[in-house]
Amino acid sequence: MRPPRLIVHLADPGATPRWSAASANAPDLWMAITRRQVELVDDLDAIDVIGGLGSTRCRSWADPAVAGPGPIVLSTPAHRWLAIDHLVEIVDRLLRHHPDLPLLVLADPGEDEWLVRHDLAHLGAEAKARVAVITREDRPPERPRMIVRTGYVASDPDLVAEAARAGIPTVGFELGDLPESNPKPVPPFEVELLVDQVTSPLDPGPVAAVGSAEAGGLHRIVSGHDPLTRLLALL
Repeated sequence: MRPPRLIVHLADPGATPRWSAASANAPDLWMAITRRQVELVDDLDAIDVIGGLGSTRCRSWADPAVAGPGPIVLSTPAHRWLAIDHLVEIVDRLLRHHPDLPLLVLADPGEDEWLVRHDLAHLGAEAKARVAVITREDRPPERPRMIVRTGYVASDPDLVAEAARAGIPTVGFELGDLPESNPKPVPPFEVELLVDQVTSPLDPGPVAAVGSAEAGGLHRIVSGHDPLTRLLALL
């Protein structure tokens, strides 16, 4: 039997609704963590909730004032090989602009990691020396200078939330689960614009300014209880 009230939380940034308004099991309320998910259920009541922030921990990146020369961490969504192709194109362009820029790629263990290493190898020995690859089961060994989402759906939401709390900015194609104070997302496939967005604030001052704005926006979401207030009003 259908429960008296059915609420579905799309906790995964890549999740999409599986019911239509005509379905007998259509939820009474959708809870989403990206604005794109809200748009997908616009025929039903939906509340835009930034999820998963209460449980995140930021052990080693606690000081927002620190903006050192750490690596640029690139994250691409899992099991999307076209996105890996674009990741490699972004790496290639970044190295042309800044050959000494330290880059760190996050990949899912298994086929994704193999494909990332395989495609990066085609960029040559210099890229192999400049670009490190780790799996998502690990965390960057040092404080990143910036997180770059190279895919078209939100990736590494826990890592991004940790970074935001520590004042580390995130840029990329998909930023819908981040505070409005975050830099605007780049339209998908526009690799040149994304590279420009990465390389323009490389100096410590601009990086710290963007990171502080992101941390402030995240603090307002977590401490203001706005999503909870809206949810209770709907209920």
